Amino acid sequence: MKNIVFILVLINAVNCLAQENSDLYNHIDSLIQIELKYIPDSTTDQLPSYEWDSTIILIPNFSTFPANPFPLIILDGKKINMEELNRYKLRKIEYIHIYKKDDLKMRAIYGTSSKNGTVIIQSIKAKGDR
Repeated sequence: MKNIVFILVLINAVNCLAQENSDLYNHIDSLIQIELKYIPDSTTDQLPSYEWDSTIILIPNFSTFPANPFPLIILDGKKINMEELNRYKLRKIEYIHIYKKDDLKMRAIYGTSSKNGTVIIQSIKAKGDR
């Protein structure tokens, strides 16, 4: 029985180490929370759910955009999600630009995806490839 408990503890420890985030992930995560004041909640990146109300005669307006979308992250000109940042190290990044919520320039370029702010990241490698 002790061997099984030890193996389970060892497996949990390995899983915790495997889930450790990179320094770039942690840096961007803190920037999103501090600079953009983004607060994830239960509606984050989920489409709103509507129930049909037969007492209302208006035409329903169904949104295909989440109520609280995650800030847009662009790395080397490509849209990525937060988990992809774990493949990169902070020392390999040339610059990071943070654009606030509803920035008009970002809204013109990326549309409603930039509703809750935009993070533009340029890696050192990508700059040398051009």
